[in-house]
Amino acid sequence: MDHEDDLLEEITRDHPEYAEYFATGGTGDMETDAGPVNPRLHVIIHTVVEKQIRGELPQTNEALLRLTASGLSRHEAIHKLAEPLVRQVHTLLTEPDKWDLKAYLKAIDKLGR
Repeated sequence: MDHEDDLLEEITRDHPEYAEYFATGGTGDMETDAGPVNPRLHVIIHTVVEKQIRGELPQTNEALLRLTASGLSRHEAIHKLAEPLVRQVHTLLTEPDKWDLKAYLKAIDKLGR
């Protein structure tokens, strides 16, 4: 197993609420207290944020430290970091010519301030 597989496995273990979904080969959304969630997409987004934190985008680690210092759990902070990521992915998919790395970095920089 390579590093990326290890990371994906680690994040999947951190989400025991999705264990049955993955064990049964679930597809699509599942209902949760917070509404419908796609566990596969959720875990993949966590993986992207973790990779950014671990070196691909140092600004995310700085934001993580600010968010956890403000009282958020690490998991909650990962979700906050995922918000601008999801917005940028949506923009990239719907209006590729409007994708803006600077706007993404600016949104990350605002987190926890």
